[in-house]
Amino acid sequence: MSEFTFGNVSGPVNAGSGNMNVGSGSQTVAGGDMHIGDRIGADPAMAVEIASMRQQLVDLRLSSSERATAEEQLDALENADDKEAAAGHLESLVAGVKKADALASAGSSFIESAAKMAKWLGPVAAGVLSFL
Repeated sequence: MSEFTFGNVSGPVNAGSGNMNVGSGSQTVAGGDMHIGDRIGADPAMAVEIASMRQQLVDLRLSSSERATAEEQLDALENADDKEAAAGHLESLVAGVKKADALASAGSSFIESAAKMAKWLGPVAAGVLSFL
């Protein structure tokens, strides 16, 4: 077996008969045999929207338990390992804010952030759009 030292390498790296892509996003080793993904909040686009929603939650009229639940869902969304899990947390977050009658007072920024996240997450987050 050969050993290679590359130093500080950025961008995709293709080695051997499979692909090994190493970067800030998901990592696939041996042509898809093993997949190691980053948490959803590591994506720069999602990090911006999560930070925005976190700030907007401060201003929403929520009870302490509703706020705690919303923050838990946002934390879980940020730390989710895949889009399907993140979509479930986003849906629970938006549904909880709507159930608390705070969605109407949330303003367009909260709704825009939720919609951007749903769009980024793709079809698995289609249910979120029905709440907005």
